[in-house]
This record gives sequence, C-alpha cells and structure tokens, in this order.
Amino acid sequence: MKNISFFVFIIFSISLASCGADFFETTVEIDLPDHESTLAVSSILSLDSESSEVFISKSLSLNATDPLQEINDAQVQLFKNGNVIGDFVYDDDENIYVSGLEPTDLESGATYRIETSHPDYPTISAEAVMPKVVDIKEAEYLPESTAGQFGDQLDEYRIKFDDPGDEENYYLIYVNVLTEDFFVDFNGDTTFYRQNIYDIESRDPSVVFGFDNLSYQGVPMISDAAFNGKTYQLIFQAWPNFFDDGDEIEIELVSITRERYLYLLSLQRFMETDGNPFAEPVTVVSNVENGQGNFGLQAADRFLIKI
Repeated sequence: MKNISFFVFIIFSISLASCGADFFETTVEIDLPDHESTLAVSSILSLDSESSEVFISKSLSLNATDPLQEINDAQVQLFKNGNVIGDFVYDDDENIYVSGLEPTDLESGATYRIETSHPDYPTISAEAVMPKVVDIKEAEYLPESTAGQFGDQLDEYRIKFDDPGDEENYYLIYVNVLTEDFFVDFNGDTTFYRQNIYDIESRDPSVVFGFDNLSYQGVPMISDAAFNGKTYQLIFQAWPNFFDDGDEIEIELVSITRERYLYLLSLQRFMETDGNPFAEPVTVVSNVENGQGNFGLQAADRFLIKI
C-alpha cells in the first residue's frame, strides 16, 4: 500500500500584546540573532512504500514575513546501510521530490539516510532505523458502549498487541472506515474508499497526541515505557459513526521511530500554544543535521473488523 504523507513546516512570528490602556502597558524589545537560512526537509518512509517522497524548502527566521520558499533544484539521495538506493526527481505538479523503490529496498532493522545538497546551502542529512511491524493480536469495536465526560455515548475500540522487549518502541494509531463503492473494475474487484475517524480520545495515561494535519486534536501515540516486552491492551473512544452494510473498520498500529514520535509530539504542542502570549514557547524537534525538519520511518500492521 502506498502511503502518502503530507508534512507542514511551521514558520511563526513573535508578537507582544498590551493588557489595556486603563490598566498597564508593557513593551518588551527582543534582539533576535541574525538568521542564516538552511535547507529544511520533510519526509516519511513507510516499510510498504512503493516510492519515497521528500519536500524541501529553505528555513526562515522567527520574524520573517516572506512566504515559505520551496527548493526545486536540489540533489536528493536515499541510502540504505550506506548504499544509494534512490535518486530523487522533482515533480512540478506536486512540488515534491520522488524516487521509486523496489520491494527489496525496504526492510526492518536497516539504516536509512537521506542527503540533500544545493550549491547555495550546506549539505543536510538525516538517518534512522526502520522499525519492525508489531502485529495486532485482537481488535474489538464496541458501538456506543461507553459514556463521555458529558454523558454522551461513545464508540469504543480495543486493540491488543505484544510489545517487543529489550528496546524502546513507539506507536501511533489510526482508525479508518473502508466504504465499499459501487464501481467494480474489469477484474471484478470492488473499489473501497478509506476515510479516517478523527478526534479519537483515550483515558490511557500513557497516550499522548501528535500532530496530524487532518485533526485539530492530533493522532494518538504511545511509547512502551510502561509495558516494555509485555502484552498490552490499548482502549480508545470516538464519537459514534453510522456505518453502511459492507463497511469495514481498519485499525492501524504504526510502529514509528523515536525521532518521529518526538517531532509529532512537539509539533502538536506548538500548534496548541501558537498565538498564546502566556504559553511557554515550544521548540519543534528536528533530526536533520545542518538543517531543519524531520525524516521519519514507520511500519504498520492493519486489522479489519467487519461491521
């Protein structure tokens, strides 16, 4: 399955607010250091990807008012265990760099590195190890089976999996509805549409939320710090959905790198505090050497529940 992932670089400015002339007024001057622009990269590589996609831009200063400037003439390469497996070509229609992949290019435990060079900027790189797929042992869908904080009935989802021991593991969870369409192709195969279920909640204290451009609340994530090497049941809730006959629920347990976990977590917290003059500033975590951005790896298991 081809996973296309869209990432957004956030450029923000610092503003000072007054509390009203009748009470008090405070002006604070901040001397920002000179900004030296670097390359910024955003890319996610999935174990079942058929291609690799990269978005390249230049970094901007905190008080910049210029729009985000894409870079379309960089040289981008993907390495596996030190060997080049992909040379990227810029796609003018999508504004991204694309490189095709062979099925043998991707494997759990392999080290992948992306390198980007441009004559006007220092060369940047990022490296990560591909996670292994962690299978979902059991999954349940319990419609309108639990009460929300205001007494509303919510759907509940439960998944159980064996966490690998002797290593740190990080997961994010997606719940999708596969809706059968009337179209049947020449091979007799029926087309299914995938639709995300948004705004998932969880009462599990280990669950945090990472940035997702389709949901204000974010996507649920969890580390195995509290259950390393054990069988774990994760329970989460969502507003009731009205399914049609033939629909299926697809639950994805996505193993992600620590770097991607920290990036999505920090980006979600940045979005939640952006524009709040009383909030502590949040730095978005980057794993790119000599530049900015994130190169993340992931491997997903999927469990289907028939309605």
